[in-house]
Amino acid sequence: MPRMLGKAPVNPRRDRPRGRLWRRLRAWAAGALALSAFVLGASMVQSLAWQPTNIWGRGWIEPVTNLLHAMNAPGWGVTLATIGLPSRYPFSLLLMVTLISCVCYTVGIGAAFWGARTIQRRRLVRPRATKTENATPEPDPTRRRLAFGGIAVVCAAPAVGLMYSTLAEPFDLRVRRYRVPIRGLGAAWHGLRVVQLTDTHLGPRVPAWHIRAAVERAIALRPGLVVLTGDYVHQGGARIGEAGELLAPLASAGLPVAGVLGNHDHYSGNPRAVRRAMERAGVRMLDNTRTFLHPGGRLSPEPGRESGAICLAGVGDLETDRVDLARALGGVSPETPRLLLSHNPDVAEHRNLTAPGSARVDLMLSGHTHGGHIALPLLGRPGVRSRYGQKYAHGLVPGPACPVVISAGVGMSILPVRFGVPPEVVLVELVPG
Repeated sequence: MPRMLGKAPVNPRRDRPRGRLWRRLRAWAAGALALSAFVLGASMVQSLAWQPTNIWGRGWIEPVTNLLHAMNAPGWGVTLATIGLPSRYPFSLLLMVTLISCVCYTVGIGAAFWGARTIQRRRLVRPRATKTENATPEPDPTRRRLAFGGIAVVCAAPAVGLMYSTLAEPFDLRVRRYRVPIRGLGAAWHGLRVVQLTDTHLGPRVPAWHIRAAVERAIALRPGLVVLTGDYVHQGGARIGEAGELLAPLASAGLPVAGVLGNHDHYSGNPRAVRRAMERAGVRMLDNTRTFLHPGGRLSPEPGRESGAICLAGVGDLETDRVDLARALGGVSPETPRLLLSHNPDVAEHRNLTAPGSARVDLMLSGHTHGGHIALPLLGRPGVRSRYGQKYAHGLVPGPACPVVISAGVGMSILPVRFGVPPEVVLVELVPG
């Protein structure tokens, strides 16, 4: 029977050093088991999502793996510092990255609570009101709760933000509208609605249902023209055919559709297959070539005898292909309004577009930058992939030769998050200049 000391029962077995050690060992074992289960499970989910065929559940696994990839930021930081950006994501690499991240978080949270405990013991104490000089200080429970509550809030805020930026905002599709004046625009084209879709990135980052929703939104806008500016697939060539099928409803709805390839379409290893898939979907591919939009929505490689056609030109990707503006725009009548499709907005600074005597361009439509994925107050967009900083990050930008519309895109690429930069379908209304 436990003996009584005053009113508090004392259990001799519980207070033995061996008993306390055993309880600590059990706690450590349970924590290690839970950590191991999470690391293995998280690595398995990520590995399944990044398989070339991705046969596991297409639709739910992409958002979950984006969250897991974002959670593993410490591990990816170590990976980038040691081996650089990996081209493949085998299970062994994902296991190592997840383990490093979990260890970092465990150490960080442990240090935070140890610091709070130390502050609580040393500073947040109030002497007991007694005449005894050697009275033991008694912790203030209110201050203790505030201290640990503050630690909990500091730890929870990034977690909530991470869940929002991976599970919510990347799929919060918006419509962004612009009105652009075009010099010499014919009366038949006043108010022409041009819808742009770009950077769909079908693959382990972006589920098919999200691209399908963007296509439905584009058709609902009732445009007179749809332009696609590249990056239809994210990784490998296994889902090229599916990427074309997802975009096929645009042409099936009777809309004229034109497009160009992006850098990830070349990364697939078979850009010709991507081009064929898009053409089977009814997309007129314009890499370093052109077509003409005639009244009634007809696309033709020739301007025709009737006046009033709009030239739609396209160039190859700046990073992985060649940009041949002379082939795309050469020989077009100077009076003909022209729209230029380029996946990379840096083409706006191309010497063959900005030099004196260069071919006329009235508007360029691009993607590629994804709006930087993250837009922060005061700091702007730190992750823009452009040679010109944040100039061509997003929006309607005045270029040296023509205005440029840069869409934030539909999908995601390297970064598995969007914060302050929701995915979008772009609607451009053309008016006389």
